[in-house]
Amino acid sequence: MRAEVSAAVVISAGFRERGTAGTELEREIQRKLRGSKTRLLGPNCLGVMNPLAGMNATFAQEIARPGSVAFLSQSGALLTAILDWSLQEDVGFSAIVSTGSMLDIGWGT
Repeated sequence: MRAEVSAAVVISAGFRERGTAGTELEREIQRKLRGSKTRLLGPNCLGVMNPLAGMNATFAQEIARPGSVAFLSQSGALLTAILDWSLQEDVGFSAIVSTGSMLDIGWGT
C-alpha cells in the first residue's frame, strides 16, 4: 500500500552544499518525487508555520502570533530574526515559509 502524501518538509542540511554525495542525494530525492503528487519544501530550510491553524512544522521554539501577512524567504536565518522580532513587537503572520535550497518548490511553483 502506498501513502498519498501531498507535501513534505526536509529541514536538515547536508545536501548539495556538502559536495558530490549531497548533490547525488538531491538527485535521488528528485527521482522519487518525479511522477508523484508530492511536493517537497527544502531541504536546508527553517520549515513552515501556519499560526492561524496552530501548525509549527519548523525547528523554531515558538510559533508566530496569528496575523494577516505571510512571510516567505529562502533564508531560514532571516526568518528566525523576523520571527524573534515579531514576538517582541506583537506582530502576527498568516504563514511563515522558508524555501531553503528549493529542490522541488521554487518562487513560482
